[in-house]
Formats: sequence, structure tokens, C-alpha cells
Amino acid sequence: MILFRYILREIAVAFVLMFVPVTFVSLVAMIFQVMKLAPSTGLGLVVEAVPIVLAYMGPWVLALATCAGTTLAYGRMSAENELDAIITSGVHPRALFTPAIAFGLLLCGAAYLLSAYGSPTARYHRRVLLRKVWLHVLQAPPQGNQTFKLWGKYTLSYVNSENGVLERPLVVENLSEGGYRESFAKSGRFVLRGNEPPMIILVNGEMWETTPTSRRRISGEGDIRVSFDIDNLYERANVASELSSRELLARAARDPGNRAEMMSEYHARFARGATPLFLISIGAAIGIFVRRGSRLAGLGASVPPFLLYVLLELVFVSLGNHGRIPPPAAAWAPNAIVGAAAAPLLWKILRR
Repeated sequence: MILFRYILREIAVAFVLMFVPVTFVSLVAMIFQVMKLAPSTGLGLVVEAVPIVLAYMGPWVLALATCAGTTLAYGRMSAENELDAIITSGVHPRALFTPAIAFGLLLCGAAYLLSAYGSPTARYHRRVLLRKVWLHVLQAPPQGNQTFKLWGKYTLSYVNSENGVLERPLVVENLSEGGYRESFAKSGRFVLRGNEPPMIILVNGEMWETTPTSRRRISGEGDIRVSFDIDNLYERANVASELSSRELLARAARDPGNRAEMMSEYHARFARGATPLFLISIGAAIGIFVRRGSRLAGLGASVPPFLLYVLLELVFVSLGNHGRIPPPAAAWAPNAIVGAAAAPLLWKILRR
């Protein structure tokens, strides 16, 4: 029991040493993104961003900290010959991994809660937050030559802004049937009214529409009003990553066209919940073989298996969403491959 508590404490301390700085960096990066989009953003939006970032980045930060912390802990004990001394004293090698398995099961619970509940909610609130930021930008456009991509459909650029008046604004709208629509003028200003879509008024502007087969002038006399066609600010998107697990099953049952994507996300949440256990397995094995005790070495040795997992996750999720492979197989394949990579290393250690 003393050995169990000692190894468990080493893993937990190393995990915290990795989890805290990575979380801090992610938090700073998100806040910097918000401040970059809207330098005059109030403190309220920054405070609102903090829990969103923690939940949004939580699954990935947890996975990286799990792999890196375990590699660091076992690497330090291996480098200082503590593990060799334990085995020499007659303790079976599998006792070295029992604390890691216990800690991994604890993290699995946290990972599942983040994946099934925290991440979908955070994705929704992140989208709402970014829309609020964009509305703040439009309400007080920054000075200087600016170009913004708005809601994935519009591109806004202008030469300068002073007291809310835009100099030489240009709005390009991507059309769903292909092509684009350009609206420009010597000056313009935004009109924001409650929950209504944002609108820009182009003074004595012009509007041209370009399609794959033609280009024509739509308007060129008087003021032109361009309304940004966006969804309601607080309306949930019908995307798998924002739906609850119950909603995923219901959507898959009534919408066969999106069944593969919905079921892939549903099974992936359970698979992501089990990911810490597989990352701990390969992290512990790598730490013992690397035999390095520094934090930098532990982090460096853990990056390849973490990147392998991320790459596998992206590849197999895409395959599952498009129905190329069954959703359960797509969801669990990354864990299975990481586990297969860890198995021979663990077997070699246990055979000592």
C-alpha cells in the first residue's frame, strides 16, 4: 500500500505540473484571440471566455497532461533507479502499473464528463461568444486598414474607420450556388438593432454579382443596404459537436442522411472517456525506457504518442462521419492503435 500511494502521488504531481501550464497557455491564447478581434472588448467578455476555454480545451489538455505527466513520473523513477530497486526487492513489475491504472480510471471519469457534457456546451457558448465579439467589432470598427472574415460567409474590408464611418468599405458575400456578390462605396456605416441581423449602409454604393457563367451589376444608384444573414445569436446549431448524447440518438433515428455523423460523435464521446487509460499505458512504458527525469524530457517524449492519437482521432472521425467505416470502429480505432503500440513495450517490461 505504501508503494501504491508513493507511485500514485508521483503520477498525480507530474500530471498537475503539466495540466496547469498547458491550461494556462490555452486560456491566454483564447483571451488573446478575443482581444485581437476587438481591442476594446470589455472585461465582461473576457471573464465569460474563461470557463468556455476551460471546458472547450479540457479534453485535449487532459489527454496531453495525462501522457506527459505519466511519462515524466515513470521517467524520473526509472532514471533514479527506483523502479529497478523495487523489482529487485521482489515486487512483481505489474505492481508498478497498478497506481497508474487507478489514476487512469479516475481521469476516464473526468474525460467522459468533459466529452459528453462540458465540450458540447462549451462549443455552443464559444460560438455565441465569438458572435458577441464580432457584433462588438461592428459596433466600434477599429481604425486603419482592416479585413475581417465574418460568419464564414462574408468578407468585410475598409481603408479606415473614424467615428463609426467606414472609408471605402467592401463587402463580399459567398453565394450558396457558387460565385459571390460584391458591394462597395466611398463610405458606409453599420446599423445594429437589438436581435436583428447587422446591416451596413453603403452611401451611393454599387453592387455586382458574379456567378460561374456571368457578371452583372445589380444596383448602382443611391444607398445600398447589405444585411448580414446570420442565425439568431443564441440559437443552437444542428451540428453533432453541440448536441447532447440523447439528441444525437434522436437525430440519427429521424435523419438517415446524417446518421453516420451523429453516431460517430455519440460513440466517440465514450471512446474519449477511455482515452486517458490508453495514454497512461503508453506514457508509462515510454517513461521507463527513456529514463529521463527532467520535465522537458518528459514532455518531449510524450509528444509523439499524443500527436499520434490526435492524428488518428482526426482521420477516423472523418472516416466515420462520411460513413466509410462503422461509427463504433471509427470512435475506438485511435485508442486501439495507441493500445497496440503500448502493448509490446509493457510486455517487455513485465518480462524483466
